[in-house]
Amino acid sequence: MSFKMLIFLILFSIPFNHLLAQGDSTAALLQKPSLRYLKTTAAKAQLYSQRISGKTIKVLKRLGKWENKVKKLLEKASPETASRLFANPAVTFNGLLIKVQKGEALVNDQSSTYNGYLDKMSTSARYISAVSANVDSNINRYAKLAEKKAGILEAEIAESEYVKEFIRERKDQLIDESIKYIGRARILKKINQEAYYYVASLSNYKQLFSDPKKIEDLVLKGLQSNEDFRNFFQQNSSLSGTSGLQGLSLVPSGNIPIVNGIAPRASLQQFTQANAPLLNANNLQQIIQNKMPSTPSDMEQFYSKLSSKGKMGNSNLPDFTPNSQRSKTFFQRLEYGADVQFGKTVSMLPSTSNIALKIGYKINDKSSAGIGLSYMMGLGEGWNKIKLTHQGMGFRTYLKWELKKKLHIQGGGEWNYMSQFKNLEILKDVSAWQQSALLGFSKEVQARKKMKANIQLLYDFLHGSQLPVKQPFVFRMGYDF
Repeated sequence: MSFKMLIFLILFSIPFNHLLAQGDSTAALLQKPSLRYLKTTAAKAQLYSQRISGKTIKVLKRLGKWENKVKKLLEKASPETASRLFANPAVTFNGLLIKVQKGEALVNDQSSTYNGYLDKMSTSARYISAVSANVDSNINRYAKLAEKKAGILEAEIAESEYVKEFIRERKDQLIDESIKYIGRARILKKINQEAYYYVASLSNYKQLFSDPKKIEDLVLKGLQSNEDFRNFFQQNSSLSGTSGLQGLSLVPSGNIPIVNGIAPRASLQQFTQANAPLLNANNLQQIIQNKMPSTPSDMEQFYSKLSSKGKMGNSNLPDFTPNSQRSKTFFQRLEYGADVQFGKTVSMLPSTSNIALKIGYKINDKSSAGIGLSYMMGLGEGWNKIKLTHQGMGFRTYLKWELKKKLHIQGGGEWNYMSQFKNLEILKDVSAWQQSALLGFSKEVQARKKMKANIQLLYDFLHGSQLPVKQPFVFRMGYDF
């Protein structure tokens, strides 16, 4: 073979090798995990959007109702103030509610505060859509769906930020103008609380959304190791369009760990030193010193300006202790648990093990209430006569309140069927059920990160009316999840 022919074959094979490599890369990317990833992210984005819109409407309805009450009070105390505050319906809570319910656009620019997780999610969906266009129509369809849901979510977040600022300004206006005429009315406290919990709820929804699942970690880890995706992210992500950041590599490569779209501080410092020398640590420190006040008097003026804009709160607002549970979703407020209680052998019953499962609802940070189902298993009359039998079952209710750290006052009612049964038909006999009224203390001990052990010592006020007569004190051990 001549030298010219060898060169020709090498040059001729390069395009095919590139296409084969690209095909292998695309085939490796477009697998079942990618489809699951797209379905998961689309569902998360839709749920996040629904939570924001639902919460916004609910909060505006409450604020509008209380705003009307403030109006009625002001019409009696100061008609001039009432006329001034409610002359323009568009700047009231009810006016904003009408716009939201009609689906009117609240902001022209739908860009919101940067969310690294959302940016990574939408950009990865666009990338998968691009590489799957001519390879897998099913994956391409879900990629476009995920990209669409991400776009809707971004617009929803931008409007929620507008609503949040609108509520803050309207709340401050109502309180500043009306407190001098109606005093520290309870209705003003309700308005302040609702505004606070709206912001807290949005923050909680964002945290729930930005918590990646295993399938997301798996796919994103594979994407971040792909040079084509890193280049695509650099050119198409929301962050790449930020002023002064064009052309910089915004997706760290190598083995740098990423948490919610953010690299560790040390890695970012190396990045800025290598790619943006104008933003090194010395210059950043100098910029901050030039922008921040340098004397105590300047600091006081600085904070007074923030306070006057409502950023640091309002001294006229009624004080209240926040309940962190109010900003959580229903399922976040649920608590689960199990406990066990052992009984000694008596004349009519063998030794028993009473096992119960319970589910509760956190009313606030200090108290919760719930229900439970128990099963009494007979263990026999000793180590020599072990025999497992169905000795009964029961229903429970409980209410507990934190007296001090990890120590609770707990009470509740119980209904127990204390006879051996072989089928569920026997349990329909209501007269065979015994009642208990319990009150005592429970102590929690941290067992694992998401598990707490608890010890309960309760007194049964109805122990004497039961047959067989039970012990007055009940001792139980269990776990809460």
